[in-house]
Amino acid sequence: MSRTTAILAGAAVGALLGGLFLWVAVTGFGASPSETPSPADEAAPAGPPQSADARSAPAAPPRASAGEEPALPVETRPVTIYRRAATDAFALVPSLGQIVWFGSPADRGRQIAQLVIDGVADAPRGVAPAPHGVRVRDVHLAPDGTMWVDLASESIPRITGSDTEQGVVACLARSLVEGLDEVRRVGFVVDGEARRSLAGHVDLRRTFTGREWPLASELRAAATDAAP
Repeated sequence: MSRTTAILAGAAVGALLGGLFLWVAVTGFGASPSETPSPADEAAPAGPPQSADARSAPAAPPRASAGEEPALPVETRPVTIYRRAATDAFALVPSLGQIVWFGSPADRGRQIAQLVIDGVADAPRGVAPAPHGVRVRDVHLAPDGTMWVDLASESIPRITGSDTEQGVVACLARSLVEGLDEVRRVGFVVDGEARRSLAGHVDLRRTFTGREWPLASELRAAATDAAP
């Protein structure tokens, strides 16, 4: 081979190798996908896009457990509250009141006693038996079914006269006995202590059902039967 021929052959080989290196650089021949990430992959966020409001908003409060039950509504029931009849002869008349039906008979008894003392609003007949200032301190139910009404001592000077004393005792006793299945009879104490009487006309050494005093309707029926 002549010198001129060798030079030309070397130039051809150099041009071939240069073209091969250029092709590899352009196509990335031989590189794995993980080694050559695209610019789009590098700029892509890790999760779904969120607005600025969504990112800054506080977390929603936890929902109530599926096993939790909503609060039950308060149950009320009607009860018969007795009042003094507005007649010359002492008698009782019924009126209708409402109490919250607690589980404890004593709690229900306190409500009934308060309705008797305060009077039922808009009752169409009769008058409240107790004058202003009479106060029930508490009621207690004994195992034998006797409900004891504890009157405050400052009430005693306000209970004057036979009708007032009978009205307090009779209306409380009959309202409690008829309003509560657990109550058989009603007794009275003052500041937790036994007392012979409130005003000298009703013996408190015994207990009552309230039926010891007539209803106004019973008096009218008896008067009708006695008429000629």
